[in-house]
Amino acid sequence: MPERHEIARSFDDVARRYDSHAALEQEAGKRLLARTAFKRLEPARILDLGCGTGSCTADLKKTFRKAQVLGLDISGAMLDEARRKAGLRRRFRLLRADMSRLPLSNQSVDMVFANLSTFWAPDPESLFAEIRRILRPEGMFLFTGYGPGTLRQLAEAGTQLHGSIRVPVFPDLLETGDALTAAGFREPVMDTERITLRYSRLDAMLDELQATGTALLV
Repeated sequence: MPERHEIARSFDDVARRYDSHAALEQEAGKRLLARTAFKRLEPARILDLGCGTGSCTADLKKTFRKAQVLGLDISGAMLDEARRKAGLRRRFRLLRADMSRLPLSNQSVDMVFANLSTFWAPDPESLFAEIRRILRPEGMFLFTGYGPGTLRQLAEAGTQLHGSIRVPVFPDLLETGDALTAAGFREPVMDTERITLRYSRLDAMLDELQATGTALLV
């Protein structure tokens, strides 16, 4: 994985144009938000981990009006964009921090929501342990991530057109489940959904990856 300062700088650079290119991230966020309907308790405090420009943060505040919603990200420029979404009606707090070292007390959060962000942590098991630390008993951790085969077509196209393009290998469900269990989560429930994006040209795909910061992985 890239170094933390590289990740922050990459997202600082794309913050202003991120939302107009983040169709995949927005769709995944909507699907994850729908899973909050399965909550056992009404959350009083929610953390949007790796909140980016705050789209999901604003939706969480709209869904859970009485809850204190926190958005956390390592990029200051992304948080600046998130502040514009907070407004007067959807007030939520924003924190700039590394997700591997959460500046929150033990058992202080009822729900952690992480949309396509946990893979930026260099050590998933340590990250999950940190999330487990801040969750209250009966708290809920909801997250989306990329699975094996993500960006496979990009690697194939690069090989055919202009040499090798290296793409990351993302963990499968069993690996993720093992890391969650090792961190102390009980009976994690996971499933797979396939989202296919089509591009007319390879450079259009590369432009989108660049505009969403994901090109840092390639």
